[in-house]
Amino acid sequence: MTSPTDQPTQPIEPAPASLPDQPTQPIEPAAREPQAAAPAAPAADRIYQAAPQQVFQAAHDQLSTGATFTLDTEDARTGTIAFHDYEDARFTLTLTPTPEGGTEARLTADGDGNGKRAGEFYTALDAAASMLPAPSPVSAATAASGAAAPGAPATPVIPAKGNAHAEPAKKTSKLAVSAIVIGALFLMGAFTTLNEWSDVVAFAVFNGLLSGFAVYATRKGGKVRGRLLAWVAVGLTVAAFVVGGVHVLIAAGQEKADHAALEQSFKESQKVTCKDLAWPTTGLATQLPQPASSSGEVNNESSSSFSVSVCDTDASQYASYVTSVQEKGFTVDYSKTDTAFNGKNEAGYSVHVSVNEYNKNVMDIAVYPPDDSSDDSATTDSGSSDGADGSTGTDSGADTSGQSSTQSGASDDFKAAMDSYEQTMNGYVDFMNKYNAEGQPASMLVDYTKWLKQYTDTAQKLDAIDESTLSPEDQQYYIEVQTRINQKLATLQ
Repeated sequence: MTSPTDQPTQPIEPAPASLPDQPTQPIEPAAREPQAAAPAAPAADRIYQAAPQQVFQAAHDQLSTGATFTLDTEDARTGTIAFHDYEDARFTLTLTPTPEGGTEARLTADGDGNGKRAGEFYTALDAAASMLPAPSPVSAATAASGAAAPGAPATPVIPAKGNAHAEPAKKTSKLAVSAIVIGALFLMGAFTTLNEWSDVVAFAVFNGLLSGFAVYATRKGGKVRGRLLAWVAVGLTVAAFVVGGVHVLIAAGQEKADHAALEQSFKESQKVTCKDLAWPTTGLATQLPQPASSSGEVNNESSSSFSVSVCDTDASQYASYVTSVQEKGFTVDYSKTDTAFNGKNEAGYSVHVSVNEYNKNVMDIAVYPPDDSSDDSATTDSGSSDGADGSTGTDSGADTSGQSSTQSGASDDFKAAMDSYEQTMNGYVDFMNKYNAEGQPASMLVDYTKWLKQYTDTAQKLDAIDESTLSPEDQQYYIEVQTRINQKLATLQ
């Protein structure tokens, strides 16, 4: 029996060499004992691939530059931001890191019942976060989950149903609708009733501002929709302003042409026909010196007045004639300007001499008799004497009644006609002074038309008066009114 030491030694075969391309199998770590689970956090509203610091900065920039929200407080260490909107709804944004290096966003709100403002906030933050780079390097778990590679845009993960803040549909802008309605009315008025620049400009400014506010309210990211309506309102306003401006220019041209035609018609009515003039040798004309010119037109000749327009009389000849009138004795209560003269003589005769403003080198002359108060007194005394004799008592009573009526002044109808005439002429002087002072604007055509109608009515009343029936008091009142009118005419600019 042999011992083990007697056995031959067996060579040990070397282990086969490792192949160079054979992967080394890692040793799996021992399984860890399960730990106690932490309390589950609320589901995130958003999960962004970008780092919390980047999302925090994007939210900060959004709240600092936007018009809807106002930043209250922020804490970069805890990743919380507090802010509110212009309706005083309060929000708190909390950002926490994910194991993959991304960011979870949670938003709490107080006063945002329908989630509209939260939806607006996340819409803007999603757009900003999508432009942020993803964190690098990406862990194996992130790569296995299909996360973006380093440097790729950080696309936000769409939250699960129930976590989204749905943005309600926007309402149509009332400003835009109102601007369209007013713009349409403005355009219709521009074609019809708007004839003044002030009206056109007022409408254009008002609706232009309204349309501008509508455009701003319906901007991208605004609270209401209707941007197309707002721009339609702008177009209507511009079109109405152009049409209204053209209409105003046309109306102004027509008014100017009508005014010129009316003024020419009035001047034609005042035109003096120059013809051979024989100076009267009887009547009131004998109270005046004869003018140097023998050309003119007699306007009126009666026992109560004499009026004549003398042609071919320039300014120097007019001044010479006024001097000769004064030398004739008309120096009582007189008034004198470069274009008019009024005065009386000792016998009570009144004269008016003036330069005709509507005809070149024409001088107007008018003379009126004195008040016959002395003759009336004599008649009264005679009537009283007859009554004393008893022969004409009845006649005396009638004469006394008539005399009382005469002494009471001008008759009511004649006085009313003369007052209307004086008022009309005063209105003419006031109109012409204002018309010349304001540069002869075409807008005063309406006032001039009204005055012409008033003048026509007054002239008809005066033409209806029978001069042969005028009493001495009527004639005297006529002289007084005419004198005041002449003095008013002398103030024409």
